[in-house]
Amino acid sequence: MTGIERMEIIPFQSCGKLLFGMTREQVEAVLGDAGRDEGADGCLPNAQLVWYCNMRYHICYLDGRMEWVEVPNPEDENSDVSLYGICLFQSRAEDAVRALEQYGACIHDCPDPELSYTCWFENLGVTLWRDQIYHPKRMKDDAYAADFRAMPRENLQDVLRFWHFQSVAAESKVYQTLCGALGIPRA
Repeated sequence: MTGIERMEIIPFQSCGKLLFGMTREQVEAVLGDAGRDEGADGCLPNAQLVWYCNMRYHICYLDGRMEWVEVPNPEDENSDVSLYGICLFQSRAEDAVRALEQYGACIHDCPDPELSYTCWFENLGVTLWRDQIYHPKRMKDDAYAADFRAMPRENLQDVLRFWHFQSVAAESKVYQTLCGALGIPRA
């Protein structure tokens, strides 16, 4: 399994063929990759973070079991991660959030949901994230609009990709409960 192609998240159960509660050996058998240890998670006790498949999967093991997985956006039109049939990378950020809100409330990190970096759906155990934001609303900010207009044409596509999320993370109930108990903010 070298590319994500099409993966479906089943809340609190799986992300594609990766099932929450799998051991590292089981995950590596599915992915066909030994992984690259990132080290311990400083916030969670007994947690180990590992990257797989040339940084296609970021996995957190708690007490030796997979309890969280993050999949970065491959920016490939033939690949996507979906939830309830909603394509989370191919859809614009606000469209993905709006579609998922029919399944539960979203906690945003910004008062304007369309300008959020992080969107967490607690009842789905899913977090959508991007490290920069593009949205036409930002053109109302004179400084941003001036920078955007001054940008070399070849850089515009790079900026427009931030109209989409850059990663999706799915978590188990074990992970969610532990984060809640430790007071770790989610969005």
